[in-house]
Amino acid sequence: MTEANGIPAVEIVHAGFQYGSKTVLEGVNLTLQRGGAACLIGPNGGGKTTLLKLILGLLHPSSGQVRIFGSAPKDAWTRVGYVPQDFAYDARFPIRVQDVVAMGCLGTKGWGRGKSIRQRVSAALEAVQLPGIAQDWFSRLSGGQRQRVLIARALATSPELLILDEPTSNLDAAAEQEVLAVLERLRGQVSLLVVSHDAAVASHFLREVYCVNRRVHRHPPADRLDDELMRHLVGMELSASEGDAS
Repeated sequence: MTEANGIPAVEIVHAGFQYGSKTVLEGVNLTLQRGGAACLIGPNGGGKTTLLKLILGLLHPSSGQVRIFGSAPKDAWTRVGYVPQDFAYDARFPIRVQDVVAMGCLGTKGWGRGKSIRQRVSAALEAVQLPGIAQDWFSRLSGGQRQRVLIARALATSPELLILDEPTSNLDAAAEQEVLAVLERLRGQVSLLVVSHDAAVASHFLREVYCVNRRVHRHPPADRLDDELMRHLVGMELSASEGDAS
C-alpha cells in the first residue's frame, strides 16, 4: 500500500554516519513502503541503533539522505510512533495504565482535552488487546502486558509509522507471543519497522529483512529462516559482497 504519489514511509539513499573519524554506517539504502513491515537485524555494534536514530531524527547523516514520508525526520515526528527497548520507571511510583498511554499524546494536537485523550487511550488499548485495564496500576502488570501498554502509548496519536526497538527483549515465551500477535494485528494498518535479534520476531518479517553491519543488505524474501539469516541473527559479519541494499 503506497500513497498516491508513491512516497515511501521510510527512504534512505546512500546514507552514511561517522562518530568523529569512526565510520559506523556507509552506503545505506533502505526503502519501506507505506503500509509495509520490515525488520532490522544484525550484530551488536553493527550500526542498528545509529540507523534507528537517523530515522528518528536524533542524528543527522554525514552523507546521503533520510526521508520519512518525503520529509526530513524532524519534520515528520508527529507521524511516527516509537517504542524504545528500555523503559525505566520506579515501580513504587503510583501511575495507572491510562496515564502511561496518555503520555504518548504529550505535545500533540488535542492535548489537554480530556474527552479526546480518553478516547485515544481507549482506542490504543483496544488495538493491543488490553481493553478495560485503563485504571489498573502499571507496576502490577505482567511483563508482556507492560510492553503492550508501551505499544499503546506509541499508538495513542495514530501514527502512520510505528518503530519498535527489540519489542520482545526480556519477555518469556508466552508474553513474546502476545506481543507478536499485536504486531500481526497492526500489519497493514500502520507502517512497521522492527529492530530485533530474536529469531521468532524475524520470522514474522521474512518478506522484508535488512541485515545491518556498517552497510545494509536486504535479504531476499524467504518462506523460512535460512542459514544466512540465522548467521546474521547470531552476530556473524556480513561479507563485503553482501554489503548493499537497494
